[in-house]
Amino acid sequence: MFYFILDIANRKRLVMQIRTGIHEGSGNILSNSNPELLSNLFLEYPDVTFDIFHIGYPSQNELTVLAKNFPNVFIDMCWAHIISPNASINSLLEWIDTVPLNKISAFGGDYCFIDGVYGHQYMAMMR
Repeated sequence: MFYFILDIANRKRLVMQIRTGIHEGSGNILSNSNPELLSNLFLEYPDVTFDIFHIGYPSQNELTVLAKNFPNVFIDMCWAHIISPNASINSLLEWIDTVPLNKISAFGGDYCFIDGVYGHQYMAMMR
């Protein structure tokens, strides 16, 4: 099913947003959410843009290399400022040195309600 959706995204020039790293709630098998596991898709679908959510935390270093090496991989910091403000700052500093700036989305709410977006934005601005 996922390959079917990727084929549609490829034909229609859609961006694929993929949640990686830590997730809300219990039952998250962290090793399954390492963005490095997506490398085969980045190679197989070079014309699809992949927007990788949550900075892949705690695998943000792997995401750094993926975004640097694959032209179709982009970093999305949604939730990152809430997950770990310090990791967000450190990662952003590293990305400014290593990744083209147009590949970094430094803020994203990833919430269903406006209060969460506002709170997340406030945290991101205060650091």
